[in-house]
Amino acid sequence: MIRRIVSAAVAWALAACAGPAAPVGVPASVPIPSPPATTGALESGEPRPAVPQEAWRIELLGDASLRAVVALPRGAIGVAGTFRERLTLGDRSVSSQGNEDVFVATLARTGEVLAARSIGGPGDDGVGDLAPTAEGAVLALEVEESRGVVGLDLPRGADGTGPTAWLAHLDGEGAPRRAVKRAPGARETRVRELPGGDLVVATSRTGESDLFGEATVERVSPEGTLRWTVRLDRTEVNALTAAPSSLWLSLRASGKLSLLEIDPATGVGRSRHDVEKPPSPGDLGGISEVVVLGHRVVAFGETGGAVRVAGREHARATSYALQPMILELDPTGSLALQDAADVTGTFAGTGVVDGLAAGALWILHTGRRPEPHRGLYVALAAQGAREAPRLWPISQVRYEMDDWERSPREVLRGKPFSPRQATFAGSDLYLVGGCDDGTNSQCIARVRLPHAR
Repeated sequence: MIRRIVSAAVAWALAACAGPAAPVGVPASVPIPSPPATTGALESGEPRPAVPQEAWRIELLGDASLRAVVALPRGAIGVAGTFRERLTLGDRSVSSQGNEDVFVATLARTGEVLAARSIGGPGDDGVGDLAPTAEGAVLALEVEESRGVVGLDLPRGADGTGPTAWLAHLDGEGAPRRAVKRAPGARETRVRELPGGDLVVATSRTGESDLFGEATVERVSPEGTLRWTVRLDRTEVNALTAAPSSLWLSLRASGKLSLLEIDPATGVGRSRHDVEKPPSPGDLGGISEVVVLGHRVVAFGETGGAVRVAGREHARATSYALQPMILELDPTGSLALQDAADVTGTFAGTGVVDGLAAGALWILHTGRRPEPHRGLYVALAAQGAREAPRLWPISQVRYEMDDWERSPREVLRGKPFSPRQATFAGSDLYLVGGCDDGTNSQCIARVRLPHAR
């Protein structure tokens, strides 16, 4: 279904070059609904566009890599990444203390850079995750050399040698308030805040003879007091989702992806749902953060080739590349595949738009001949068995050859963007990643979204 919609979106984009058009799946003759009477803290009150529309983008000047973007309290946006030597973002600049340092910046909804800070020591330092909290955000980072760290107020006695990992609590302006020490050496770290202020931290480590070693999931107080621990053998935690009364883990293991629900109070498992990958070519992929809407749970992810969900195998074109899929867990506890496409693409982030589950989808190749094309879309999950997912194109580029790095191209819509991560905030989508295909430049962008209902 996604593939058919993408094909329609290409034709729609060609027509859009001549003038405005309605979103894919919405006839041009149907008026766009008026904004709701009440708006959230992230809404500005400005009219919603008829189609996704990029409001602004900011390019980072320097040797930098953007890793994360989150919506902060009171409407600000937080970004984090790594850089070398000197980095300029808007009218703010930071300098590194060593080889590679961490930077954190906050931006207003208008694109104004409110603050930029660097954290690091004399060695190579990295970002594990950035998550919103009630007071601001929490940054998971690892420093190679603890002695001489600048930008982070370490607890007494922590200024030693060797690598250390930290959870840095940031205020609403991105300034570090306190740091809690963690065990270093994780290959992947994910962190989310629970109601009440406790944190859930998932760390995944590479095994000695296997890609998937042990994953550890812990609930800790803001001060670092351990509440409970769950260990998962030969597993990697790809994403965490903290709902009001449940905690969802998106897992990767040999030959399968899983959604694991656990009780946030005790760490005891409630249910597990597997997406098996039968022996065939294709990457394993992963599942992004799930979207919890009442009793419905919607998941966006990707994997290569055929998949088996709830005992039913869904055939797709044989491919080594990742192909997007949308999963839904209904109130009865049954997991179903809502849609699976033969296009090559990945989800950069998930969220909610006007009460609908949404994912930021980056399609790298539609598989169409002789005009392969790639683009950035918002995918809206279906609401019922008789509905189909919808796609809103943000940017689309058509290439003359498969070798897109050397191929002449035609920009059909918007400005090209290669997202690393995305977050939905009210009627906006924020993106961090590559400014364009085939370049090393890094950008932050805001996209205004139309009404979904």
